[in-house]
Amino acid sequence: MMRKTLLGLAIALGTNSLPAKAQDNATTVYLQVVLSEDMLFRAENTPKQDLESRHDKFASDGDYGMSEVEKLVKMLTEEITEEFEDENWEFVSNFEDGPDYVFQALIVDARNNRPTNHQRAGNGYKVGGATVYGKLSLVANENEHKAFSFQYYDNGNGQLTWSGAHRAFARFSDKVMKEITAPDFTLDGHVVVFD
Repeated sequence: MMRKTLLGLAIALGTNSLPAKAQDNATTVYLQVVLSEDMLFRAENTPKQDLESRHDKFASDGDYGMSEVEKLVKMLTEEITEEFEDENWEFVSNFEDGPDYVFQALIVDARNNRPTNHQRAGNGYKVGGATVYGKLSLVANENEHKAFSFQYYDNGNGQLTWSGAHRAFARFSDKVMKEITAPDFTLDGHVVVFD
């Protein structure tokens, strides 16, 4: 459910194993993309430190509007889906369909470059981007997993509301798939921190 943070992103060491190769069109995955509790709070609220120092809603990192953070979930879902489908992974619509793997993604933080519709219009641009965590787990043995961490923030010149966050999601998804399709990839329980 979107309003819950992902449990299980805390990483414990598992066993080494390679995921089944997706080329046979039989590898299935169930995708979950959710927002952190902080992002859910900031959807409709301005952080306390911003309330004390900023009067312009756009200058703060909050009060985006729930529809705006739901757009972020959709945006990340689309980026991950595209990368997996390009490698012939098949998505199942619910866990009861018996997927081979689960891929969980958590939007820890996202900052907008331009004002959202919910924010009072501000001037110029500000630094935007996102921090994302992900975890690929083998359904048959949840101890066999690999986690991923990525953050990207741009210099504030994005032309769209979520330019930096969109770039972060695209880069995260690309890096995850490159890691998964590498010949030496294992579900060893470690975290891969992308630059």
